[in-house]
Amino acid sequence: MLVSFLVASCLAACGDEEQTVTERVNAQPPPTLEIMSVDNADGVAVRESGGSLPLSCDSRVTVHVGPVQTDSSGQESPGLLQNWVWSGPLGCADLLPCGFVQVTLFDASGEPLLMPGFLEEREASYRARLLDIVLDLNGVDVGSVARLEAVLIQANQNEPYEPEGEPIVASWDLELTLDSNCSTGMGGMGGMTASSSLDMEEMVNLGGLGGLGQTP
Repeated sequence: MLVSFLVASCLAACGDEEQTVTERVNAQPPPTLEIMSVDNADGVAVRESGGSLPLSCDSRVTVHVGPVQTDSSGQESPGLLQNWVWSGPLGCADLLPCGFVQVTLFDASGEPLLMPGFLEEREASYRARLLDIVLDLNGVDVGSVARLEAVLIQANQNEPYEPEGEPIVASWDLELTLDSNCSTGMGGMGGMTASSSLDMEEMVNLGGLGGLGQTP
């Protein structure tokens, strides 16, 4: 992302200004996080907590978060989160408000839902260095989805960012409904297993598959 590139470039080239740049970034007001909308591949969107969203046949939904970064004149920087630097794991150097966003699905009892993994099931959590997080729900019990939660993760620590002692979280109640005309199978991924498609998508969101042209 542009902010990550500019900060990294200055840290590498500015010499005595390294601490100044780092201090300036770290001294910003803490970031905030909001869920702006959730939509399916057919363009149907839910724009507030408590809504119901039909699941498209590709079993994917996109969670849009914000607020978008703006400068003192109100000019927006598309793709950037206000007062936050996007980075993959261990990529933040001494920057504190830096990392990625994680979205997790929960059932009505507050337990995280599970999805297929390479070796065993894991929590239905999705990580991205993007404002638009794609959730591939193949293998997830979507009928049990009751809530989704987004949280900012500090990339060096791989833990929720807590500048004031509390994680920065946005949470929505959400119901997902299945289209009876869609197959409930786990195929349709060009010969890939459901588990590998989920893990690859997380890598793309975090910038781990640059050859696919989807890195932030």
